[in-house]
Amino acid sequence: MQHARNDDAILDIQNAQISVENQYHENFSLRTITMKTFVASLALCLLISGSTRASVVLDFEALVDASSSAIALAPGTSYEESGYQISGTDLSYYGSGAAAYTGSPALFANSIGNSTITLTESTGALFNLLSIDLAELASGPHATPYSIVFTASNAETQSFELPAGTGPVVRSFDFDPLKFTAITSVSWQQTTASGHQFDNINVSAVPEPSSLAFLAMFAGVGAFTRRRHQ
Repeated sequence: MQHARNDDAILDIQNAQISVENQYHENFSLRTITMKTFVASLALCLLISGSTRASVVLDFEALVDASSSAIALAPGTSYEESGYQISGTDLSYYGSGAAAYTGSPALFANSIGNSTITLTESTGALFNLLSIDLAELASGPHATPYSIVFTASNAETQSFELPAGTGPVVRSFDFDPLKFTAITSVSWQQTTASGHQFDNINVSAVPEPSSLAFLAMFAGVGAFTRRRHQ
């Protein structure tokens, strides 16, 4: 009789161990599935956000022309490309037959007496300014460097220099990401002392607040789920 009781006790212990192990495996599987779902959802969210932030290069290729002289846009006309707008006085570009043509269309303000050029996102949204190509406006030598100062809507500034020499020579310049991030506009001047063409403006959109909130929501849900099942 005593042996039967002992056998029953052992059986109860074994059943309890099996129940605990099953519960552990169920919880582990649930945590694994939950984490996999969370990671997949977060990855999708990041992908969507990343595509929103994808950079765009304003290359003015729509302005290709075989002319041998400067071609002016209609008076008072702003240039628009890929959701961005460039405004200025007498915006113009050289045809591919002109001596100062840089190899691809580039804009400049044909009234260079301290003319202001401004870049904005067409809807007024925030954007990041990443880089720009600059070249001398005219062909031939210039004895002094050209300094071009860019001013962002947040009042941050950065200047680039085209060294003395014979132009036009295209040079690429990168903007400081601590200064030219999440801005609504950037302006610079075309002066008699810094006549230049500009091309290949690299910009990127700033994610909308809803996208950032979506990311934060997923991060919070993931953290809560992990704590709940630990």
